[in-house]
Amino acid sequence: MLKRTKTYLSNIDSTILFFTISGLFIMVILSGLHVMFIRNWEDVLVEAHGLLFDIILFGIILTVFSQRIDKKMKILRCHEEIEDFLYWEKRS
Repeated sequence: MLKRTKTYLSNIDSTILFFTISGLFIMVILSGLHVMFIRNWEDVLVEAHGLLFDIILFGIILTVFSQRIDKKMKILRCHEEIEDFLYWEKRS
């Protein structure tokens, strides 16, 4: 139970880390663009919201696929473990 909780928390930590780094990256790019080129903030805000939505959407899709792959791998490990136990002889 504890091992499963640690694995789940490490998946959450990696997802949070991904979104944090992505958000900081976007903020740095937007502030750099503001200094150089921006004349109309409305256009930037529209693009920033679109980019943020894309990152969140792809992050959710990536997380779902990652969890599905982890679940399939766990099922395969359990099947292999069961097959290993089938051939054990009972020792008395």
